[in-house]
Amino acid sequence: MATDYQKRIGMQFKDTKELIDGHVHLFLSASSRTSPTGIVHQDDLKQLNRQCDKSFILVGNTGGDILFVNSRIEDWFDYPSKELIGKPLECLIPGQFRVQLTDERLAFVLTPYRESKEHEPEFQGRGKNGRTIPLQIRLDPMGKEHDGVTLVTMTNITERQRDGETIRQSAVALHEQLDLNKTITDNASASLLMLDTAGRVTFANPSTEIVMGFKPQELIGKVLHKMVHHSHPDETPFPIKDCLLNGLFPLHVVLISHEDVFIHKDGHYYPVRCNARQIVKQGVPVGIVLEVVDITDLQRAEKGRLLFTLELARQVHDRTEELVNSQKRLRELATELNLTEQRERQRIAIELHDYLSQLLVVCRLKLSQTMQVLKPESQEFGLIKETDDVLDQALTYSRTLVAELSPSVLFEFGLVAALQWLAGQMINHGLKVAMTCECIQDLKIPEEQAILLYQSTRELLLNVMKHAAIDRATLKLGKKENVLRITVRDEGKGFQPTTGIGTQPCKEQPMKFGLFSIRERMISLGGSFEISSQPAQGTTASLIIPLSLED
Repeated sequence: MATDYQKRIGMQFKDTKELIDGHVHLFLSASSRTSPTGIVHQDDLKQLNRQCDKSFILVGNTGGDILFVNSRIEDWFDYPSKELIGKPLECLIPGQFRVQLTDERLAFVLTPYRESKEHEPEFQGRGKNGRTIPLQIRLDPMGKEHDGVTLVTMTNITERQRDGETIRQSAVALHEQLDLNKTITDNASASLLMLDTAGRVTFANPSTEIVMGFKPQELIGKVLHKMVHHSHPDETPFPIKDCLLNGLFPLHVVLISHEDVFIHKDGHYYPVRCNARQIVKQGVPVGIVLEVVDITDLQRAEKGRLLFTLELARQVHDRTEELVNSQKRLRELATELNLTEQRERQRIAIELHDYLSQLLVVCRLKLSQTMQVLKPESQEFGLIKETDDVLDQALTYSRTLVAELSPSVLFEFGLVAALQWLAGQMINHGLKVAMTCECIQDLKIPEEQAILLYQSTRELLLNVMKHAAIDRATLKLGKKENVLRITVRDEGKGFQPTTGIGTQPCKEQPMKFGLFSIRERMISLGGSFEISSQPAQGTTASLIIPLSLED
């Protein structure tokens, strides 16, 4: 039951509740007696309200009993104000904090000259429903006229703790970011520097000593241009007004992969590659961050690579030239072999015609003379007649062989007549050849070219006979813009041309090697060889050779 003293206190506080809205104040009496002299006047409450911003105020006596609380206690602790009057202050504090609070309160009350005391660590309050509230408690004396009363101010620090945790987490994140940035800058292989608007160094990482020779502390506060960029490689001065790095501020540009020459601490010049960007605060440039990379090794490697590339190109050129010359010599050799073959054919043909054929003719003449003196019914006449027939066959074969080895028509009447004769002769091999000539009038070409063209045409017709599985073909001669084209066409089974004629091992390898030989012949003559074929679609082969103006 409340005492008269508590009632009087309550009556005086009744008119001041609105003044202390938002706070809970507890007054603790320093005496166990309820003396009227302990009454706190309204002016005191107004002063307390100004001093205890955003706090609770409770009033208690020596035993810690609560004398008064404002209505906001209900918001914080879920207790009706009247229910707390007369209860100990510790009823608002969980058990683990009660002993500490009691000791703090009694020590304050028993101190002769009391001063305001704010207690750390922080406490926790506990509401009627068990909800806890983080608190900070402050003890204040009420002055000599109220020596028996102590003012206890409790501040809800929930938001402060939340803000503190946010600040702590931000500080941790900032610390981690700073550690990360330091790790990056400390371990970067390039020199990283920050310059102010005057070009003075405000930061340099450890790699700066490796790149420039200067320790970071030797550069801090110094104009970088005067330290590492003051002269050209020819020892002539390099004015700072001409320095591109110094000109970044008025230009508002970003420098990327700019190559320059710096001066090492030991005096030698070395090539560098720079990247720079302005540091801007509130739209105003306040400095630049600069990355400097020593590219001495890179340039040395690039120079080595260039020398290697040039050497490789030279070797490739030499090898290519050797290969081209070798191919040229091989073609010349192949041409010479073909011409030699034709000359040897011609020699053998002449020998057969001038000697063997003549012997056969003489033999037949002798036998004819003998047959004239014999009786036709005699046995000897019959034997001689049979011998004469054999000699006649031998003479015919000899003449055919001579014509095939070296057709005299080629040397006597030219290429066109020789090809016409060849087309007619192919019937003996089971191949009918239809020949046409277009725009061919008095074709005259060197004998060596005529021999190679005749031989190549003959091989193409023989390929048709052997591989096309057909008994007819066409042979076409044409001349256009001083270019001679000889085309052999068949409608046979065809084949699949390979990327390299004569290079694929297959059952048609002899034919493809022959085509390769023909192509080489044409190239040696300054011409070309074209072939078009598909399975079951026949084959078209063309010999193309430019004619000289005399031709």
